[in-house]
Amino acid sequence: MSSPILEVKNLSQIIQDGDSTLSILENITFSIDQGEAVAIVGASGSGKSTLLGMLAGLDTPTSGEVNFLGQNLAAMSEDSRARLRAQHVGFVFQSFQLLDHLTALENVMLATELTTMSNREEACINMLQRVGLANRIHHTPKTLSGGEQQRVALARAFVRRPTVVFADEPTGSLDFATGQRVIDLMFSLQREQGTTLVLVTHDDKLAARCGRQLTIASGALVQEVV
Repeated sequence: MSSPILEVKNLSQIIQDGDSTLSILENITFSIDQGEAVAIVGASGSGKSTLLGMLAGLDTPTSGEVNFLGQNLAAMSEDSRARLRAQHVGFVFQSFQLLDHLTALENVMLATELTTMSNREEACINMLQRVGLANRIHHTPKTLSGGEQQRVALARAFVRRPTVVFADEPTGSLDFATGQRVIDLMFSLQREQGTTLVLVTHDDKLAARCGRQLTIASGALVQEVV
């Protein structure tokens, strides 16, 4: 039996706020296998986005471990974590996080700069075509609709065929119909590539499309639904 892609052990994050101590995450334990789609759900302020950042190695815990492909992220240097993300991780954000002065193609190509991919430009063009933007490749974000910008973000996330894609409220800035099209596309890419998908959402319908749901409340894992 293969090891989990992500393994979280007794994860806690505590910060000092003046004279008081604030517990953001408390003693969370779970694992995620290759190819799974897992939703992290919970009310605003429950700690779910903080947890996502921990899983991606963007922050380190006060205590506990996040093991990514068998490596303890907190024990690695920031440079080592950045190299791991460049090789294995894609991101999709609510606010798209595209660079305004770059074209759609240039935004996607940024994700390949630290890789050893051959034919980088061709691969990025092919991925933009896959997400339905064949005629928008040389457009900058300000000339694209919200749905088109999120499709550029999907192309950027999946172009390297990453081990894991982390998505933080991927439809939060989109209307319902556009969000549905983006979500359909994201799950299609996830299945095609066998990518592990971990997403944060407050959308129950989106969460239900994942194979598992982890509910976070007041920083604790209170429910796991399969």
